[in-house]
Amino acid sequence: MKKTIPLKSLLLILLTLLVVKASYAQQNFVPGYIIQTNGDTVRGLIDFRDWGISPEKVKFKKDNVSEPITLRPGHISGFMVQDLIYISAIVDIDVSPMTVENLDFNNNPLIMEDTAFIQILFRGEKNLYYHKSADRREYFYIGKEGDYELLIWKKYLIHEAGRDYATENKEYIHQLTEYLNSSEEEKKLIKEATYKLNSLIKIFDRYYNNNPTEPIYSKRRDKLSTNLGLFAGVSVTDLSFSSKSFGNLTNADFSLSKNFSGGLFFDIILNKFQGKWSLSNELIYTTYNVTGEYLDYTSADDYSITTTELGFSYIKINNMLRFSYPVGKLSFFINGGISNGYAFDVTNCQNKEVKFYTTDRTEEGIAIESIRKYEQGYLLGAGIKYGKVALQFRYEYGNGMSEYISLNSKTKRYFGLLSYSF
Repeated sequence: MKKTIPLKSLLLILLTLLVVKASYAQQNFVPGYIIQTNGDTVRGLIDFRDWGISPEKVKFKKDNVSEPITLRPGHISGFMVQDLIYISAIVDIDVSPMTVENLDFNNNPLIMEDTAFIQILFRGEKNLYYHKSADRREYFYIGKEGDYELLIWKKYLIHEAGRDYATENKEYIHQLTEYLNSSEEEKKLIKEATYKLNSLIKIFDRYYNNNPTEPIYSKRRDKLSTNLGLFAGVSVTDLSFSSKSFGNLTNADFSLSKNFSGGLFFDIILNKFQGKWSLSNELIYTTYNVTGEYLDYTSADDYSITTTELGFSYIKINNMLRFSYPVGKLSFFINGGISNGYAFDVTNCQNKEVKFYTTDRTEEGIAIESIRKYEQGYLLGAGIKYGKVALQFRYEYGNGMSEYISLNSKTKRYFGLLSYSF
């Protein structure tokens, strides 16, 4: 009789619903504020996108029941969301070609104006601003608000010894040295700086560390956050074998094993991606015990019945990559990864009842002579979270316990788990 696993169907349905829901729920309104052109601050909700480039527009609403309005640079003076501050600005950008095959021999940038939301990296005695245009080019600015000086960096060609070489105009090094009135230590750091976000942030960090004044605002670094908790639930295990021999195992109809599972989890949340991506790590206890019978029948007077009992209790470490998507107060998630477990308690026995005409005998022994206690597996799961409580359904495919090359073992586990975050 073929075994059916309701949890498997439920898992697939939940995964499908999650994908569909995520396709339609494309907004992520979180608390923030806008600064109107007259200087007034209006608090409300902003559709936060963890923008990879400078946003061309932003959606804002005063509360959950209001309709969002779309604001572009010039409509407002700026906005703040998730501790990030963007201001509306008219700035210079360099549109000179940057790819090697299109470089020119002019070391001067080709300047055009752009109206954009640019990000404040440092605000205080010395300011640093950041703009990433739609073509993904990065620009940095210094100076007071309303007077943004572009830090100049350009790649161009020179011709020497009959060949063309690519070189760089690093005017930004001179600009920063003068702007920060740098010490010898800072000058060395600036000279080694690249025209990259982290490199220039490091320079301003050093400046404020070496001076008595603190910045009014500095962009927080993208950090990791963590989440710790407990989980428990039920597991359903299906054990099977495949081989050209070992008929007592491959032909046995093993029962499903329903057991308790539980443990600890430690999540590392990647804040850079709005907290949607995380590394989920678990220490889990899981166990199963199954029995199976195999009838080797020749005639009513010549047959044998082999009963096999296999049980393994594991401590496992699960490592998964998780994607979460908030929808209102709920958060849907999917995750996948690997499991590595060690069996600390093993049942491995076999009972064979033999009838041969007038002779009956019973043989007891080990079901599988050569077993491994280390099991590896793959994980796939989906769930829903509300506050600190989450419900998850998960599928695990493992390589079982057989060490024989000629006997392939596999375990299929289905979990329903309830978790609580501290």
